[in-house]
This record gives sequence, C-alpha cells and structure tokens, in this order.
Amino acid sequence: MNNEEVSLNEHFIWAQKRIKELNQDRRTDIMDYEMKMMDARISGREIGEKVGEKRGKEIATRA
Repeated sequence: MNNEEVSLNEHFIWAQKRIKELNQDRRTDIMDYEMKMMDARISGREIGEKVGEKRGKEIATRA
C-alpha cells in the first residue's frame, strides 16, 4: 500500500495498474483545466486594464 505494489494475484496487479492509469489521466485533465483558468484570468485582467485605461482617459479629457 502507500504507493507500493502488492502482488497477490494477476487480477489485483491488473487493478493496480488500471488505477494508476486512471489517476494519471485525471491529473492531466486537472492540469489542463488549471491552465485554461489561468489563461482566462490573464486575458480578463488584460481586457480590464484596457477598459480601465480607456475610461480613465475619457474622464481626464472631460475634466
């Protein structure tokens, strides 16, 4: 247990390998999701900065 392989029989070994495969696939999905979320945050921040700069310039020209 504790990430150590236990070899009781062939079915148990197969199950352990399958669990490792599924866990690895899940990590990839989670990492992809995290990267997309970071990209969205960065993009949103850039858009927000541009909008804020534009509004700031409009307010400055009115004053």
